[in-house]
Amino acid sequence: MMACLPVVLVLLNTAANPKVQAAVDCFEQLDYRCTELRLAEALGGTLSDAERVRAYYYQALVAIAWREPARARRAVKAILKLDPSFNPVDAPKSLTTLFDENRPEKPRGWTPQFELRLRTTTPMDESGDALWWTGSRGVGIGGGLVNGSGYSLMLVANHEYHIARDPSLGLDELTRRSVDLEGGRWFFKSQFQIGIWGLLGGSYNQMKAQSAFGRLRALPQLDPFFGTTIGGGLMVKYQLTNALHIMGSSGGQMMFRSYQQQLRLSFLLPVQVGIRYE
Repeated sequence: MMACLPVVLVLLNTAANPKVQAAVDCFEQLDYRCTELRLAEALGGTLSDAERVRAYYYQALVAIAWREPARARRAVKAILKLDPSFNPVDAPKSLTTLFDENRPEKPRGWTPQFELRLRTTTPMDESGDALWWTGSRGVGIGGGLVNGSGYSLMLVANHEYHIARDPSLGLDELTRRSVDLEGGRWFFKSQFQIGIWGLLGGSYNQMKAQSAFGRLRALPQLDPFFGTTIGGGLMVKYQLTNALHIMGSSGGQMMFRSYQQQLRLSFLLPVQVGIRYE
């Protein structure tokens, strides 16, 4: 007797819900009004996901029989929400077409992306860098990966230069060459998207004095220096074609560097526009 118990339990678990089965019996007898009544009773009660999928499937079949494609589409969407992999067998072609049209796309894997950008970076600390340098002009080029969930990773090389704010001091320009690792996440899967970004990078910075100031050019304070940059902000993207986008971004950055054996911070505001292919 005990040996039969597991078999009985399996049969109970796999037995069809009686209300759903009553609807199926009505459908097989071509009594569609009876089918609709029984399905309404079944869907108004407690069903497992598998039983609910079965009920919605017969609801879609009845809608096809009544030539009501809008109702059939709603039932198909309800099925695919519960089971995106559901594939009808021996169904009318009009119903299989609805499944094909409404089946959610699989998330895209990691694919390459490339970007060419124009940028300007403004020093924000009025008592420091902003006292000496104007906003920069420069370009950047990058490449990386993006996936269907909106995550983005890109390595970007930038070249930009700042003009001295007061030429009478003898300074000419500051050239910055940087390499940044940028990560971000896009939101709203539409033609226009908004995202957030963060970066970690390094830069090689070289100041230059005017040729007329020979003694100034020899000062050790004008020696090239390296900086480490962290930052983050917002970005926007507008789709022009299937793979081409207009980009824009801005945010805040901090550059850490050593000056006379002491840590010095520079606060920067970058603004960028460009074209991205992905």
